[in-house]
Amino acid sequence: MEESSSFVERIQAEVEAAEQRIRKLREEKLQDFEQLRARHEKSDRESERIVEEIILPRMQQLVSVFGKTEFLERDSRDQTALVLKFPQTVRFPARTTLRMSVAHDQEIRNLLIHYDLEILPIFIQYNRHAQLEVPLDAIDDQKIATWVEERLLDFTRTYLELEFADQYQKDNLVTEPVAGLRVSKLICEANCEYQGHRYYFLTEKNKEQFLKDPSRYIFAETIKEPASQSQEK
Repeated sequence: MEESSSFVERIQAEVEAAEQRIRKLREEKLQDFEQLRARHEKSDRESERIVEEIILPRMQQLVSVFGKTEFLERDSRDQTALVLKFPQTVRFPARTTLRMSVAHDQEIRNLLIHYDLEILPIFIQYNRHAQLEVPLDAIDDQKIATWVEERLLDFTRTYLELEFADQYQKDNLVTEPVAGLRVSKLICEANCEYQGHRYYFLTEKNKEQFLKDPSRYIFAETIKEPASQSQEK
């Protein structure tokens, strides 16, 4: 019987050791969970702060230059994301969407600041995506601000390039009657209607010269635009 009792005690000791390991593992996982939850709360708090204090003011400054502040909005699905949408216009004949957002990596050790740009149709090469990784425990606001400003400057250069790319501006090209050159309506200082057509001129002086004797400058190669199609700038 003594040998049997000793054997049972040994089995019970193994079971108790396993239960201790389970308790220890549970405590470690609970500790990991608490740390993860704390990092998650910090990530949410810092993400919202970065959007409000760093990204939003700079995007507002950007769109105010174009006078299109109504095109800046929050992403309805993600409050740590801002979306800028420029519709297609005569001057900028493309649909342009810029999105800047803040997220975290899988382990919630780093914040990830994203820059995403889409221009449709696509006729030029441009930087469509960029990402800045920032340690959650060592957030550098100045570094983030500098990065955001550089991305928005890059966007500005890209967006303004739409005014100079022939594929986008083909519908704005006309023949200037006096100069005899193919030019964009966007760079013309003056225009006028004559016999149901609108003509564009590089300078007011050229327009005045044209009006003195229109028949002298109207030739077969001149591309005429119906007067009803007014120029939007």
